[in-house]
This record gives sequence, C-alpha cells and structure tokens, in this order.
Amino acid sequence: EGTDDPCGGGGGGSTANLEAAREAERERFQSEVDEAVRGGVEEQQRAFRSANDPRTPFLDLGRGFDGARELFATLKYASRAASTVLASYTEAQLIIAEAALQSGNYATPTTGTLAILNALRAAQGMSALAPAVGQPAQLAQVFRERAFWLYLTAHRVGDMRRLIREYGLGSEAVFPTGTYRGRGGGVYGPDVNFPIPIEEANANPNAPACIDRNA
Repeated sequence: EGTDDPCGGGGGGSTANLEAAREAERERFQSEVDEAVRGGVEEQQRAFRSANDPRTPFLDLGRGFDGARELFATLKYASRAASTVLASYTEAQLIIAEAALQSGNYATPTTGTLAILNALRAAQGMSALAPAVGQPAQLAQVFRERAFWLYLTAHRVGDMRRLIREYGLGSEAVFPTGTYRGRGGGVYGPDVNFPIPIEEANANPNAPACIDRNA
C-alpha cells in the first residue's frame, strides 16, 4: 500500500498526491496566463479599434458567448487558414526608418525616417504624418507605425520589450498600466514576461539559468 510520508518516503499514495498537486499547479498557472493574455490583448485591441486605421480592420460581432463582453473579429485575414507574412518590403522599410532615426536622420527628404514612413503611407493612399518634434516623439512615431503596419504578425510584444531594453523606457510607459479590465479586476503589475513554469524548472536542469524577468 502507498503511504503519505511527509518526508517523501515511497508509496503510491504520495506519488499520486504529488501528481495531483502538480496538475493543480499547472491548471492554476495556465489559467493565470490565459487571463493575463486576454486582458493585455483586450487593451491592445481597444487602442487599435479606436484609431480607425485602415491597416487594422475589424468587425463588431456584438456580445460574446458570455453575454457580457464585446466580441470583435479582425478582417486582416480572410480566414483562419490564411497565410501570415513572415517578411515583407514594408517591414524592411520600417527597419530602415528606425535605423535612420538612430543615426539622427529623421527629416532628410527621401532617406530620412519621416520620408520613409510617409512613402509607405502614400502607397496605401493614406495621409502623410506630421513631423514629430524631439527624439522621444519621433521614436514613438516609428513604433506606432510599426504597430499598425505589423498588426497581427507577432511583432508587437517584441517591439514593446525593445523599447525598454534598447531605448531605456520604463515598463510602465510601454505596457498597459492602471485598472485591469479582465475577469477578476485588479491593476496591472510591472512584469514584462511570464516566469518559467515550476514543472519546466524541475524537469530541465538548464531552465534555472534561463530565468530573466527583465525585458
């Protein structure tokens, strides 16, 4: 028969209890991750919708299955099976525009950051951006354009973390702050990534060396 030896001595009962505890921890962790992701996504979606930008088209589907939350569907992709662009001329131009800003070349005609951004917009029939005054505003302009051009291509979180890691912005200036509007309420914390699950840390001897809560 198994025993529940508090010191870990050998029976089936202790093993079963340990597995049950691990499964409960997995479910709790996944629930927290899912809810945090939903809340962050909702904040981002609100910002994109309110901009009424043609690069982020969406459809209002009314209330979701819970009868409480609004449900929106993106029109960027025709179906769930649609291909996702991995690299494009637009992204390459955005990289060049950011590099130009880093070298102090914001306003030069044709090759400056603003000219590159406005050339991309003109090709889509969009109005030109007004010149941003000062490096902080120019940086914000570049990353805002990246957010819209690269919408739903898995670039946004990486860009937000780059703003912290490479440009020195505080996490509170980049990630959502204030009231958390997801289920359960509360306020946003300062984390910019998720910790490695305890199961992975226990099973993988290399995992502890990879723990880094910074951006």
